[in-house]
Amino acid sequence: KSHVHELNVCDKDALDSIVLKVKPRKVIHLAAQAGVRLPISQLHKYTESNLTGFSNVLQSVINAGIPDFSYASSSSVYGNSTDLPYKESAKGLLPISFYGATKLSNEILAHSAVIGTNTRARGMRFFTVYGPWGRPDMAYFRLAASLLSDYQFHRFGDGLIKRDFTYVDDTIEGITRLSKQLSDMPSGNSDVVNLGGGNPYSLNDLISEFEKISGKQIHITSEQSALARAGAFLKSD
Repeated sequence: KSHVHELNVCDKDALDSIVLKVKPRKVIHLAAQAGVRLPISQLHKYTESNLTGFSNVLQSVINAGIPDFSYASSSSVYGNSTDLPYKESAKGLLPISFYGATKLSNEILAHSAVIGTNTRARGMRFFTVYGPWGRPDMAYFRLAASLLSDYQFHRFGDGLIKRDFTYVDDTIEGITRLSKQLSDMPSGNSDVVNLGGGNPYSLNDLISEFEKISGKQIHITSEQSALARAGAFLKSD
């Protein structure tokens, strides 16, 4: 029988209470402040959820002696690396977003915390998970909005960088299998696993597909054109 408890993972006392009450054998931690484009004024949301909240969950799991701890990491930890395909063994990772930096921090924290404990940890590096309940700020929702209204789609960069889009059902299947396999690992072990679709596509590919299906052209404004307009304004001033 399943139960739903609503709480803030930043509330460590409430979190500890539920973990000790339920006494789960596995914890799959997916809560986070997602997305890479929050403004500087809101970076505290990443810190609170992805660092403080993650640390609270990790401590609760270890203190309760829970054997299996799986958690969501992100392909954002790879930053602008062009060493494809991405490998879990890659060294010198340098995220280019605050979000990606917090996710890489999660991997480091988990690895250091479970050593010598009864808990084994596994970080799952998700690759652009999409589906019916996706976040409205994701590209495919914004592209659909631009086709259904006069909304202009803002493209960051030239759209050539490829992403490994992964459908949510496939991600869930991957989480389930990785969680089961984690039980075969020794206590105190920590690793990370890439969880993606294996077929990278660029944003421009996605735009072309939307236009092909709809038979309409998407109105695009780019980061470069926005900067150019700003430059022209400054010169005229």
